[in-house]
Amino acid sequence: MGESSKPLKVLIDARKSGHGGIGVYLGNLLSGLVVQPNLDISLLCRPDCFLPTLWPSKVHLIKESAGLYSLSELLFLGEKINKGGFDVFHCPHYTLPYNLKIPSVITLHDLIHIECPEKWYYPMIASHLITSAVKRATRVIAVSQYTKDKLAKMLDAKNLGQGVASGIMQKTSVIGNAVDPFFLGVKVEPGYLEERFELEPGYFLAVM
Repeated sequence: MGESSKPLKVLIDARKSGHGGIGVYLGNLLSGLVVQPNLDISLLCRPDCFLPTLWPSKVHLIKESAGLYSLSELLFLGEKINKGGFDVFHCPHYTLPYNLKIPSVITLHDLIHIECPEKWYYPMIASHLITSAVKRATRVIAVSQYTKDKLAKMLDAKNLGQGVASGIMQKTSVIGNAVDPFFLGVKVEPGYLEERFELEPGYFLAVM
């Protein structure tokens, strides 16, 4: 068996599995990846994680106690990852560990912690973490053109120096979230949406 036929060893940070929108993103991402050939997938999981029974038969689970948004995650997790022999690390958020020595991909969903912060200090912290992550990542995924445009605007405001912001944007690709195949097979009876959401005739419901 030649060197080129070796499976690509992918490590995905799945510690936010079950947590809101990023948890849904992880679930759908993994459902698509586990059926792909030539991928050797490992998942970083919380010690108390619960994953669908389909995945443990096709992925390697690595329990990790480092908390989300913690200094332990940022400062020490990278060294653990480096020792695992992985080819690429995917972080589905902007908390990319420091000191990584392998290629990395991050997914940037939005800039909500900057644009609509729940606490006054969120913008300062999120702005630093996002900027650091997109600078260090090998590739950046933005789930919409809107998110990519907001990232460009934020980087321009930071005056990072000649070519830094443009270099980040060149490695940023827009890859939209796909529709779960489950919904493609669901048949909706006429009038269901109007009745379910108590809509007046003539209205159109769009979930953004």
